[in-house]
Amino acid sequence: MMRPTLDSLSPHAPARGRRSGVKLAVLCPGRQRGGTFVRGSLLVFGVLVLLISFPLSWARAEPPLTTRGAGALSASGPSHAWLALPSKDEWVIAHVPPRKQAAPPDGKSRGSADGTLRRAASLGVEPSAMAAFGDEVFVACDDFDPEGRATRRVWSLRAVGTGAGDLWGYEPPDGPRSLRSLPADGRMIGLSASGAGLVAVLAADAPSARVRVLWLDRGEWHDLATPRGVDAWAPRLRAIATRDGVTLIAPDDAGSARTWSATIRAGADGPPVVAWTEGVLARDRSLASGVAPLEFLWIGGRIVAVAPAGEGTRVLSSVDASGSAVLATIAGLERDAAIAPLDGQGRLVVAWTRAQDTARRPGEPSMDGRVVEMIELSANTGRVLFSGASRADGPVTPGDLGLLGLVLIIAMGVALVLVVRGGDQTEVSLPPGMALAEPGRRMLAALIDGVIALAVASRIRGTPLLDLVSPGALVTGELVWVLAIGIVAGAALGTLFEFLTGRSIGKAFTACRVIRATPTGDPGTRPSLWQSLTRNAMKWALPPLSMLALVEPSRRSRVDLLTRTAVVVEFDPDADQPEPADDA
Repeated sequence: MMRPTLDSLSPHAPARGRRSGVKLAVLCPGRQRGGTFVRGSLLVFGVLVLLISFPLSWARAEPPLTTRGAGALSASGPSHAWLALPSKDEWVIAHVPPRKQAAPPDGKSRGSADGTLRRAASLGVEPSAMAAFGDEVFVACDDFDPEGRATRRVWSLRAVGTGAGDLWGYEPPDGPRSLRSLPADGRMIGLSASGAGLVAVLAADAPSARVRVLWLDRGEWHDLATPRGVDAWAPRLRAIATRDGVTLIAPDDAGSARTWSATIRAGADGPPVVAWTEGVLARDRSLASGVAPLEFLWIGGRIVAVAPAGEGTRVLSSVDASGSAVLATIAGLERDAAIAPLDGQGRLVVAWTRAQDTARRPGEPSMDGRVVEMIELSANTGRVLFSGASRADGPVTPGDLGLLGLVLIIAMGVALVLVVRGGDQTEVSLPPGMALAEPGRRMLAALIDGVIALAVASRIRGTPLLDLVSPGALVTGELVWVLAIGIVAGAALGTLFEFLTGRSIGKAFTACRVIRATPTGDPGTRPSLWQSLTRNAMKWALPPLSMLALVEPSRRSRVDLLTRTAVVVEFDPDADQPEPADDA
């Protein structure tokens, strides 16, 4: 299968789904009296059936298109989106978490990477409608109860932040929570979720068309007022969720559409207050005809139309009262492609699963054997922001872990070589009044230097020190970044202060310092710039080399030996001499 392209058509495998049409089984009796009449009657009957059913079959040649997705609408800030995707014998409810902001107000990037898709739950039946509000999604499905009677079940699921970066958990943990079922009669038009609660729109096509708007309150569905004249448009109605309620859209055969927008406000002690406003879309008649499987989305205060344009192709257009403008043409989609808005980020998410017999590319994640492809594009310009296989990994990817493992192996190898090799100088002559610093003093100095380096790194990254002890700092990689910056900062500060004063900040607090050390007994001068740079680079990049000073009988680490330096303390040699006896 070809990769999906924009503004182009591409070959596509035959669509999945039910084939419409009528089968006729004609009985042919044997030769008997009246057989000719019977055969002629059956032939006429078959022709009549074909003539009657042909228009119906033609009108349903293309199964109704559905976006199979929902996005939480938000006036400001990031928002969630949800998609329903087929996976073997079930439907997966996939979560599209908020994306990283290009320029967050506080300068700290949060959210998931483009293309991230997480499996939240699974259902045994295909969803017929979805709605989202905040971090919660609502799903309605047409099903049958154990007695074989039709039912319309409703579930809810909530995304819960784990505190570990952009990783999310889902409640209830054992699967979606069942809500009160909707009436099973009629057609499911759509769901809408807002601050006023969950609203469902149904349309009964027979025996008389009737549109019902139901509101869920305390576990029960209640009928709300419907706009005048909407019942006549019941067979064509679509429903989209808006920030204030729900909008019903009825495309006509002339390329325009009528709309009924409901503003739903929560009531004080009773049902919400509903105010309907009638309008029109595309007065220039630029929409597809009413019989086409046309769908709509609401994003950023605007309506986006989704229309088919050939096999496996969708045209996305921005629509208002005056007309429509094409945003993008996406080709190469599967029939089950799902579309949802990320309202807070101003982008549309398109996802679909490739067939099981399609070869996977190296490194692609799968959803029970089916690879999920994704396209994310701007809802304002149609520009593609992401295109490719979805990401199912966490913030710390397998590649990151592999790179970290490689660095650790190299560091351990270098440390092992240096430990085995050691230094050429095993003895040192110290100037009078100096002695090698004891291990406890050196450990305390290193601890002070480490805290200062972490404080500098956390200041640079804008991450408080207390946040570094949380699990999220490790999972998101923030701890790794702070440690990396801390190592560089500690080495730089140590090099600077030891070269200029012979003491790092920690050594100054613990009254010890670094000197050049040679067997000839130099007078304890400060180390050179090269010595300071080398010893601090090795000490901070390979801490085990410095820690060996704690167990070395000579009180000198491999870093000291290799750089020909020593960490010493000063003392008064006359302080320990006994006073001369008084002969008087």
